[in-house]
Amino acid sequence: MFSLHPRSTYFQALVDQESLVIYERQILLRWGFTLVVAFAIALAYFTDHPAPAVESASYVLPFFAAYNAWLHWRTKRGRLGKAAAYLNVSVDHALLCAYLVQISWRMSPENMVYSSANAIFPFIALYSAFRMDFWVLAYSILVGMFCYNGLFWLNYPHLDPALVAALPELGWDGQIFRSLYLLTLELIFFFIPAYLRHLLAMEEILFQEKEELQQRYQVDLEREVEAKTAELRQANQELQTALDEVRTLEGLLPICSRCKKIRDDKGRWLAMEQYLDNLSNVRVTHGLCEHCFSIIYPDIAEEVILHLKDLDKDN
Repeated sequence: MFSLHPRSTYFQALVDQESLVIYERQILLRWGFTLVVAFAIALAYFTDHPAPAVESASYVLPFFAAYNAWLHWRTKRGRLGKAAAYLNVSVDHALLCAYLVQISWRMSPENMVYSSANAIFPFIALYSAFRMDFWVLAYSILVGMFCYNGLFWLNYPHLDPALVAALPELGWDGQIFRSLYLLTLELIFFFIPAYLRHLLAMEEILFQEKEELQQRYQVDLEREVEAKTAELRQANQELQTALDEVRTLEGLLPICSRCKKIRDDKGRWLAMEQYLDNLSNVRVTHGLCEHCFSIIYPDIAEEVILHLKDLDKDN
C-alpha cells in the first residue's frame, strides 16, 4: 500500500504537465470563440443591421484577440508562468465588464442586468476549474462575484423606478437571488479540479507501484547475479588449481640421481610419495614388481606369480 503525499514532486509535475496541456487547448478554444464572435459581427454589419450589442462586441473583441495572441506567443516561447492563470481571470472579467458597460450605455441599464453576456461569468469560472488549481478557481469566483454585483450596484441608480416597482426581480432582491444561484453553480466547479487531481493521484500510485516492482526485480536480479558470479568464481578457482597441477605434472622434474628424491617449487627435496601427495589428489600405495619379488622371495616367487596371473585371467 502506498501513501500519496499531495505535494510530492512527481504529483506536482503531473499537475503542471496536464495543466499546461489543458491550457494550450483552452487557448485554441479562445481563438475559436474569437472567430465565432467576429463572424457574427461581420454578418451583422454585412446586413446593415448591427444591433447595439454587436457594436459593443466589436469594440471589445480586438482587445480580446490581442490578448489571445500574446498568450499564444508566451506559450510557444515557454514563458507561461503560474501568474498567467490569475492574469487570464482578471483580463477576461475586465473585458466582460467593459462589454456590459457598453450595453448599459448604448441600450439601457435594464438590458445590462438581463443581458445573456452575464452567463459568461460561470464560464470563466469553469474555464479556470480545468487548471486544477483551487486557488485560481476561488480567485475567479471572487472576481466574478465582485464584477457581477459591482456592475449592478453602479447601474442600480439609473434603473427605471417604475420598472423596478413592477418587476421586483429587477432590483436588489432579484440580484441577490441571481448572485446566490451563480455562486452555487460556480462552487460546484470545485469538483472538477478535485476529480482531475484524484485521477493524477491514481496515476502517481501506479507509477510508484511500477517503481517498487522494478526495484524489487532489480534487487532480485542483482542477488542472482552475485550468486552466479560467486559460483563461477569458485569454479574458475578450482579449474585454475587443476590447471596449475597439470602444468606442474607436465613440466620437468628435478630428481636426485642417487636417492631419487624430487625437488619441489620451494626448493625442498621430497620423497616421491610425499611429492605426489602434496601435488595432487593421488594417494600412493606400495607393492612389489615381479622382478623385485623374485629377488626378495626366490623360494616362492614363481608359484605366487603364476597364481596372481591365474586370478587376473579369471577376473
